[in-house]
Amino acid sequence: MMENSQAIKHYGDFRSYYQMVCEKGELSPLHISFMLGLFFFHDGLLFSSPFRASRRKLMKYSGIRSVTTYHKCLSHLIAKGYLEYRPSWHPTKASEFRFVLATN
Repeated sequence: MMENSQAIKHYGDFRSYYQMVCEKGELSPLHISFMLGLFFFHDGLLFSSPFRASRRKLMKYSGIRSVTTYHKCLSHLIAKGYLEYRPSWHPTKASEFRFVLATN
């Protein structure tokens, strides 16, 4: 379980990240839903640390039904600098993600 100071730090990071995303105005509600799915799987310790999530579970938690839509959304978030992604290509090992606090 997270300590209170860690929870507050994590909330502050999440808030800053979400504010940055909204202020840029580049993302659709679908992208934001996808990002909220990613936040669900984030470990909460260090905001910029890598974490693992599977495509199937991300699609479930973000409400995306199409694999094509999933990949388009993921590609757009990577291209815009919001997210780093390393696929695992292993059937039981989830892919690795990392949020990027970019200012570009």
